[in-house]
Amino acid sequence: MHAQIDYAAAASGRTEVVDDVSADPRYLVCFPSTRSEIVVPIVRDGRVIGELDIDSDRFAAFGPEDQRLLEGVAALIAAA
Repeated sequence: MHAQIDYAAAASGRTEVVDDVSADPRYLVCFPSTRSEIVVPIVRDGRVIGELDIDSDRFAAFGPEDQRLLEGVAALIAAA
């Protein structure tokens, strides 16, 4: 079982927002400058077909408005 943030989002089909990746043991370091992350699954017909995975060099960079926007983008991609 993978214990990474992106796998958690894919398994649950729900958005994962991490305000401080250094405090989350699921974070797999890709870029040393990353401080926060949001992962939005792209779901079609109840199945995850991809993800939007965005990192920031600021702590707590992603708020509710960002989440709503990215979930809307994911829905548009899923419908394409």
